[in-house]
Amino acid sequence: PRRVRRITVRTSTGTGLGTVRIATFLGSITRITVLLDDGTEVKADVPSHRASEFPAAARVRLLPAARPVLVVEP
Repeated sequence: PRRVRRITVRTSTGTGLGTVRIATFLGSITRITVLLDDGTEVKADVPSHRASEFPAAARVRLLPAARPVLVVEP
């Protein structure tokens, strides 16, 4: 399985990119294992308060998480 950091998991209706296989509660985070449509398995961490959005067999879309950038002018 591949584990990629900074992934956003979103529910998807219709044509999702993957299916939730399992969600593992780890305290403040829940690790979601997703089987992508191409057969690749990916693990993504989500806050546990959002874990109920991603039950087993749910169709989801994985996106790179937005990463804020600090720009400082001299």
